[in-house]
Amino acid sequence: MISSFFDKTKPINFLVLLGTALLLFWGATLRFYGFQLGYPVFFSKALATACLLLSIFLFGNMVKTKKLTLDNSFAMLFFLALLLFFPETLKNDTIVFSGLFVLLSMNRAIALRDEKNHKEKIFESGLWLYVASFFNEWSLLFIIALYMAINLFGGKQLRLWLMPIAALVCIAILAFATALLLDTTGFFLDHYRFPLALDFFLKPNYGLLLYILLMIAVALLVFGKLGYRRLGRTLSLRLIFAYLIISVLIIVVTGKSESGLELFSFFPGAIFCANYLETVKKQKFKEIALIISIILPILAFAIWLLQ
Repeated sequence: MISSFFDKTKPINFLVLLGTALLLFWGATLRFYGFQLGYPVFFSKALATACLLLSIFLFGNMVKTKKLTLDNSFAMLFFLALLLFFPETLKNDTIVFSGLFVLLSMNRAIALRDEKNHKEKIFESGLWLYVASFFNEWSLLFIIALYMAINLFGGKQLRLWLMPIAALVCIAILAFATALLLDTTGFFLDHYRFPLALDFFLKPNYGLLLYILLMIAVALLVFGKLGYRRLGRTLSLRLIFAYLIISVLIIVVTGKSESGLELFSFFPGAIFCANYLETVKKQKFKEIALIISIILPILAFAIWLLQ
């Protein structure tokens, strides 16, 4: 049965899902560029492939170690399903790079739930986030989620609230020093522009709108199902919800000015989908839901390839 296979986190699950991601990425790449890839594009795509596979592996490990779901591979499965539904996200390599560092930042933010080394975790989370912003400036908005994590798990200690600023000073010194050596100081003015667009409202993408509404609805259903039980996970899911809302905000305010930003929402969205699936008690319904979650994305991706 499909549910019995993904209802565990053994190495075979990681291998199957990572192998599927590899085929997905290069299938999308060939769809975009054909078989005549130049060396610069091939190198960029190879690096993006490594980052994507590492992201999925770290995502699965984060979900397991932080107990964001039960001991299963559902979150990784849903992440791949979302990639199949939105293969255009794989065209922009910088989004893939940025997504990896946002995930690393999220991992350290969630780790604040453990009452140890709060200062170090906040500093690391901020540092990873600022590195992510070098690839995509909009990832800086996730600093809001980091401060929410400090509020949820760190209390009102002033030194904790100052740690993201310390991380910013540290990365800024290193970045400006490097830019001066390479004579590329204009990068910062050109990069951190935060262009806004109204395309989401003037020319709405109804498929994307449906996806956003569905993810938010699933998240709210999960909170309704869990209630105040399992307080530790519920607090973590509140933080994950903040990442989801910020991802949606980025999609809305950028419109179609930059493709691939949906990728930021796949990590929190997949976690909520996995949590919702766990609330399905009847094995038959869970099996049907999993089959639909596998077949529909594959069909959508196959249709997209053939267009």
